[in-house]
Amino acid sequence: MNEKIEKLIPIELYKDNYNKFDVLGLSVELTNKYEFDKAFELRKIAEQMDINDTINNGYKDKTFFLLEEAIITHIFYNESKYSEEYSLYEPIKHYINELIENAEIVEHEIINKKVPDIFLSVNNEFCVGEVKPHNFTDAHVNQLRMYIQTYGTRIGYAFGIKLTGKLDNNMIFINIEGIKDRFYRQN
Repeated sequence: MNEKIEKLIPIELYKDNYNKFDVLGLSVELTNKYEFDKAFELRKIAEQMDINDTINNGYKDKTFFLLEEAIITHIFYNESKYSEEYSLYEPIKHYINELIENAEIVEHEIINKKVPDIFLSVNNEFCVGEVKPHNFTDAHVNQLRMYIQTYGTRIGYAFGIKLTGKLDNNMIFINIEGIKDRFYRQN
């Protein structure tokens, strides 16, 4: 069982023996490192260890069952939170200079309750940006267009994984594939 566990975890978490509670704890560690598939695999290993204990001991460990349920909830909650748009804001801010040369994140007063996802300055020119976690569609182009008009910017940035809409001439698509994983796993 140790080999299966150690294939899923970083070497610094290795130990001589693992009980089912240790493995659930490792599942939480990997969830906190945004390694959701590995966390769930560890949870399955812990479950198998519990089944083996039940067979060997002749009784079901209710404490394990309750803890396992909480950890399953923890994994799914964090995985769903991680897939939301707002989980991209910090990675984009962190890597903005890598994504757009001479760019910096800035703050700006909100106009008419219209709030773009990002305010930025590129070569000292104020711009707006709209972030989407997957495809940047025509509906998102319309949204970015509205922000460009509201804030009077010359350029708007469309951040997404894949461009499926048709950008206006004053819009620039920025591919952010992999940036979220890189940011959260390194920071």
